[in-house]
Amino acid sequence: MHKLWHVVVVTLIIALFGSGCGLVDDTRDTVDTVDEAVDLLQDVDKNGVWTTLADGLEALGDQEAGFLAAILLEEGAAGAGGAFEGVPDRQVTVLLQVDGDGDMLADVSDGEQQAAQYYVEAGTAPDVERRVYRVETGGFHCLTTDDPQHVLLSGGLTGLFEAGRVTATGIQLLVVADKNDDDSPVLDRDATHYDLVSRVPDALDVLAKTDNDELKAAVRAVDQFDLSGEITLDDETGALLRYDSSYAEVESGHLTVFRFEITRWSIDDTITPPADADIVTACEPD
Repeated sequence: MHKLWHVVVVTLIIALFGSGCGLVDDTRDTVDTVDEAVDLLQDVDKNGVWTTLADGLEALGDQEAGFLAAILLEEGAAGAGGAFEGVPDRQVTVLLQVDGDGDMLADVSDGEQQAAQYYVEAGTAPDVERRVYRVETGGFHCLTTDDPQHVLLSGGLTGLFEAGRVTATGIQLLVVADKNDDDSPVLDRDATHYDLVSRVPDALDVLAKTDNDELKAAVRAVDQFDLSGEITLDDETGALLRYDSSYAEVESGHLTVFRFEITRWSIDDTITPPADADIVTACEPD
């Protein structure tokens, strides 16, 4: 969806320059509008929320020590004041331990089945799914690729964020991370705090200045949404420390809440991969 808006703004610039303005004032107005569109596009490219998250997650993964983290994903009908109307339809809680090599232990509770622990092997490459084992008293059981917990965990930490991103696609629409005045530390570390700010209203203002019906139709096709949230990055390393977003689709009344928080910054514990003798159900060979 971010690419859609990229195309929309670039097309807008072309449309404005090709509008054939004959008067000086019209030309000046066109240039000013193009400048607004370029500034908007540059802000999204530089400070877009998903770019900021990706950089923060990469910096977090680069740390030699491990960490503990908690993730909450909730979805359901939106009520008044940005809260859920009753109990959310979906609630997923993940408590993570990640070691310095990237191996993970994940305690997952999703309200549909009994809470369980999973071992997730360190990733070999960003686009390669990880093997996921359910940890039981009797040993380790490899999950099939269609298992919901494999789908949730096989992408590692980035994949968990993708789960929240897929359910709240509107956040990809011209949303930027805007530094705020909060300078409070997190986990006794200096941190910078950013608000999630939608630039959609700015895009609408720019589009209102053109007579291009195709562009206006593209805007009307985009679902309207309410958004709030914050990203917090570690000053020393750039690593993601916290992320909190609340996204509600206005027309459908569907609310998605996604929260991530580092609960312990640095741990030396190493997660031991399952020994062959402990694997009850082995994964299929690659």
